[in-house]
Amino acid sequence: MVETAAHLADPVIARLPVRQWVLCVPKRLRYHLERDPAAVNAALHIFLAAIERVLWQHSPGDGAASRLGAVVFIHRFGALLNTAQAIADGEHGRGFSVDAAVRIEAFDRDGLKRPLRYCTRPAFSLERLREIDRKYLVYESVKPGPKGGVSLMLTPMQLLNRLAAFIPPPTLKPARGRAGGPDHGGRRRHR
Repeated sequence: MVETAAHLADPVIARLPVRQWVLCVPKRLRYHLERDPAAVNAALHIFLAAIERVLWQHSPGDGAASRLGAVVFIHRFGALLNTAQAIADGEHGRGFSVDAAVRIEAFDRDGLKRPLRYCTRPAFSLERLREIDRKYLVYESVKPGPKGGVSLMLTPMQLLNRLAAFIPPPTLKPARGRAGGPDHGGRRRHR
């Protein structure tokens, strides 16, 4: 997390002002996007094209040759280890929202690392997990979950099930031209 943020802040992102754009999609749509990577890719391209178009309209002196640069993070988890199924079971009253309030000056590299560390954080934080007894664990959040709670009590097996839900399924297509790529079962293939 810290290493990725430092890498992005130093050699990758140019020393220019940066704006963080956050798109939240309706919960019902999140559930469907979780199951279709092509739809996620299409939605991302539409969003980035819309941002670029708005920036061109508000920066007429930059010309059509200027391009948008972006580093994208897609979060598929909630504060209490909730996944797409929890989203599907929850309320669906909210719509789309876009937030572009965070702006970082070109010289503020430490300021740039803060949102990068937040965006590269893992779905699970060991510091928030504590054992109550041999049968139960508590996972605590810094903000309320879907039903307003700030902690989640579960068994070790329930914890493993929730963590396993964050692992993407193995690819069904074999990698071509690479020794040791995954085969149809997600295992490594040896030549």
